[in-house]
Amino acid sequence: MGRPLTFDWRVTAFHPPQTMAATSTSGTMPTSLRFSFAEHEDGCRVTATIEASPAGMLRLVEPIVAQTASSTLAAGLARARELLESGSS
Repeated sequence: MGRPLTFDWRVTAFHPPQTMAATSTSGTMPTSLRFSFAEHEDGCRVTATIEASPAGMLRLVEPIVAQTASSTLAAGLARARELLESGSS
């Protein structure tokens, strides 16, 4: 929505190489993330789930918040793939 949001996270599950989950401990709205990893052909399939509970004025723009979160997550995963495939860190 035109401005960066900052969250602090607490890892709630970490079971390499299958899953990782986290819950926000601060930020604009309570949010949880879950990543599942599975072998797929020559690589890895990542399934990501985001659950958020917008309140107040954010509830009015929930569809925009959801689309923004989805786009940001997709861009981050694409960047991670690029870095992993190039061998960079």
